[in-house]
Amino acid sequence: MSRDKEYNQAHNKGMSTDQRRKWVRDQASKEDSKNLPFTFSKPPRRRGRTWDVPCMECGTSISINRTTIIGVCPHCKFFNRYKDGEPVVEIEEKDEDNG
Repeated sequence: MSRDKEYNQAHNKGMSTDQRRKWVRDQASKEDSKNLPFTFSKPPRRRGRTWDVPCMECGTSISINRTTIIGVCPHCKFFNRYKDGEPVVEIEEKDEDNG
Protein backbone atom coordinates (compact mmCIF):
# COMPACT_ATOMS: atom_id res chain seq x y z
CA MET A 1 0.00 0.00 0.00
CA SER A 2 1.42 3.38 -0.92
CA ARG A 3 2.09 5.99 1.71
CA ASP A 4 -0.45 8.39 0.22
CA LYS A 5 -3.22 5.82 0.64
CA GLU A 6 -2.14 5.08 4.22
CA TYR A 7 -2.09 8.80 5.01
CA ASN A 8 -5.56 9.34 3.56
CA GLN A 9 -6.93 6.30 5.37
CA ALA A 10 -5.64 7.54 8.70
CA HIS A 11 -7.14 10.99 8.24
CA ASN A 12 -10.43 9.75 6.84
CA LYS A 13 -11.07 7.33 9.70
CA GLY A 14 -11.87 10.15 12.09
CA MET A 15 -8.93 9.49 14.40
CA SER A 16 -8.37 11.66 17.42
CA THR A 17 -5.10 13.55 17.73
CA ASP A 18 -3.62 10.99 20.13
CA GLN A 19 -4.65 8.09 17.90
CA ARG A 20 -3.18 9.79 14.83
CA ARG A 21 0.08 10.50 16.69
CA LYS A 22 0.30 6.85 17.76
CA TRP A 23 -0.41 5.73 14.19
CA VAL A 24 2.36 7.98 12.80
CA ARG A 25 4.86 6.66 15.33
CA ASP A 26 3.88 3.06 14.58
CA GLN A 27 4.33 3.65 10.86
CA ALA A 28 7.72 5.30 11.46
CA SER A 29 8.89 2.38 13.61
CA LYS A 30 7.85 -0.10 10.88
CA GLU A 31 10.20 1.54 8.39
CA ASP A 32 13.33 -0.53 7.88
CA SER A 33 15.27 2.19 6.14
CA LYS A 34 14.86 5.17 8.42
CA ASN A 35 16.38 7.85 6.24
CA LEU A 36 14.26 10.57 7.74
CA PRO A 37 15.84 14.02 8.22
CA PHE A 38 14.32 14.25 11.72
CA THR A 39 13.75 12.18 14.84
CA PHE A 40 10.82 11.79 17.21
CA SER A 41 11.86 13.09 20.62
CA LYS A 42 10.77 15.27 23.49
CA PRO A 43 11.42 19.01 23.23
CA PRO A 44 14.33 20.39 25.27
CA ARG A 45 13.62 21.33 28.86
CA ARG A 46 13.26 25.06 29.24
CA ARG A 47 15.27 27.05 31.71
CA GLY A 48 13.83 29.74 33.94
CA ARG A 49 13.37 32.97 32.09
CA THR A 50 13.32 35.48 34.94
CA TRP A 51 15.14 35.84 38.23
CA ASP A 52 15.21 38.29 41.10
CA VAL A 53 18.03 40.74 41.75
CA PRO A 54 18.27 43.30 44.56
CA CYS A 55 17.93 47.01 43.90
CA MET A 56 21.34 48.76 44.07
CA GLU A 57 19.86 51.57 46.17
CA CYS A 58 17.45 50.01 48.70
CA GLY A 59 17.79 46.23 48.24
CA THR A 60 14.20 45.57 47.11
CA SER A 61 13.85 42.55 44.82
CA ILE A 62 13.37 43.24 41.08
CA SER A 63 12.48 40.53 38.52
CA ILE A 64 14.56 40.69 35.34
CA ASN A 65 15.47 38.48 32.39
CA ARG A 66 18.61 38.30 30.24
CA THR A 67 17.44 41.07 27.88
CA THR A 68 16.61 43.61 30.62
CA ILE A 69 18.57 46.85 30.24
CA ILE A 70 16.95 49.10 32.86
CA GLY A 71 14.82 48.09 35.83
CA VAL A 72 12.99 50.64 37.94
CA CYS A 73 12.71 49.80 41.63
CA PRO A 74 9.05 49.84 42.72
CA HIS A 75 10.02 51.06 46.20
CA CYS A 76 12.59 53.85 45.73
CA LYS A 77 12.11 54.50 41.95
CA PHE A 78 15.88 54.10 41.33
CA PHE A 79 16.95 53.21 37.77
CA ASN A 80 19.04 50.03 37.92
CA ARG A 81 21.09 49.24 34.80
CA TYR A 82 21.75 45.68 33.59
CA LYS A 83 23.82 44.08 30.86
CA ASP A 84 23.34 40.37 30.00
CA GLY A 85 21.34 39.89 33.21
CA GLU A 86 24.06 41.30 35.47
CA PRO A 87 23.85 44.67 37.27
CA VAL A 88 26.09 47.41 35.93
CA VAL A 89 27.66 49.45 38.71
CA GLU A 90 28.40 52.99 37.64
CA ILE A 91 30.79 55.09 39.67
CA GLU A 92 29.68 58.70 39.80
CA GLU A 93 32.55 61.02 38.94
CA LYS A 94 32.51 64.50 40.39
CA ASP A 95 32.93 67.29 37.94
CA GLU A 96 36.27 69.00 38.64
CA ASP A 97 34.90 72.42 37.73
CA ASN A 98 32.08 72.28 40.26
CA GLY A 99 34.09 70.96 43.14
